[in-house]
Amino acid sequence: MGRRLTASEETALLQATVREAHEATQGLRDSIRDALMLTVRLVDDFQAIADAEVRDFSNHLQTEINRQSAELNAAVDKARDVILRQLTATEMIIDKENEVVRLKFLPGKFDDNQRLPYPHIAKQERTQ
Repeated sequence: MGRRLTASEETALLQATVREAHEATQGLRDSIRDALMLTVRLVDDFQAIADAEVRDFSNHLQTEINRQSAELNAAVDKARDVILRQLTATEMIIDKENEVVRLKFLPGKFDDNQRLPYPHIAKQERTQ
C-alpha cells in the first residue's frame, strides 16, 4: 500500500485537478465560441452566394423570356399578315335595290398539307 497523503497534499492535488478542469472547460468554451462565430460567418457567406445566384438566375430567366417573347411576337406578326392577306376582300358589290352589300374574298386557304417537321420519327405507342 502507498503512503497516505496529508491534508495539505490532498488540497494541493485537488486544487491542481480543479485548475486542469477549469483550463479544459475554458478551452471547450473557446472552441464552442469559435464554432458559433464560424457558423454565423458560414451562414452569411452562404446567404450572400445564394442571393447572387438568385439574382443571376433571375437575370438569365428574364433575358430568355424577353428573347422568346420577341420571337413569339415576330411569329404572331407573320401569322397575322398571312391571315389578313387571306381574309382581305377583293371586291365589294353594293346592291342598292336590295340594300345588300356583298364582299368577295381571295380564294386563298390555309395550307392543311404541311409536311411533318420530323418525318423520320415514328409515333410510339403508349402503353398504360
